[in-house]
Amino acid sequence: MKVSWVCFAKPPIKGFVKTRLAKNLGEDSALQIYSWLLSLQCSNLLEIERSALTSSKKYQSRFNIYTSLPADLKLTQGKMLFKNFFSAVIDKRSMKEGHQRSKLQKRFFSKLKIKLQQGNNLGQKMENCIVQELKKNDLVVLWGSDVPFITSEHLLSALEKYPNCSITPVADGGYCLISITKALYEEGFMNNIPWSHEKTLQVQLENMKSLNMSYKLNEKLYDIDIDKDLIFAIKKMTESNDPLLNKQIAQLQKWFEKFC
Repeated sequence: MKVSWVCFAKPPIKGFVKTRLAKNLGEDSALQIYSWLLSLQCSNLLEIERSALTSSKKYQSRFNIYTSLPADLKLTQGKMLFKNFFSAVIDKRSMKEGHQRSKLQKRFFSKLKIKLQQGNNLGQKMENCIVQELKKNDLVVLWGSDVPFITSEHLLSALEKYPNCSITPVADGGYCLISITKALYEEGFMNNIPWSHEKTLQVQLENMKSLNMSYKLNEKLYDIDIDKDLIFAIKKMTESNDPLLNKQIAQLQKWFEKFC
């Protein structure tokens, strides 16, 4: 089975990322937090790449970053920003875990593609991405870069839910991850969805039910859009008592103490 792992992410550019967070914390702080979030997604892709599950002959994985760029930045420049950022993450990981840096980088970048999002709103961008990736893949797993609690285990669970689609809700009424299979995809399943709204998930699920797109709901997670999200995420994820999230919770507490 061919699987496309897609993260929607922006390059780490001051003033371009986490603009709602920057309103209260400032652009420098917002960039620091976003860079940390992006590094987590790089780590997730690395974990998927070396997972025994995806390394088996049953699965062929492709990694994609679908991005948007400032008007004055070319795609080649955006690709370089991502490559430099991910290279730094890999360097740090290689030193910590004793991997051979060159081998890890070569393997990772051979599977990674940076592509531009296409569409006038989030729904169009997501569906256009899914349509494009389903041309050569059986399953597309798409998620956002602003959820510190998504782990590689969360992402890999989409394989376990196949041939169903899957969705991971977030606390504000939206969702942060969706997996769509070629067999179940129906055109327009993201039509008329109110994005960044408390009913985003509800309308998305209603659309999928009406089109007979069977799905499984994952556990609810928490994204970081505004400064209050830091407090809420720390509280809720600490209550979950999940040892896999200890590092993320500790880092969020540092951000909260520093910026809020």
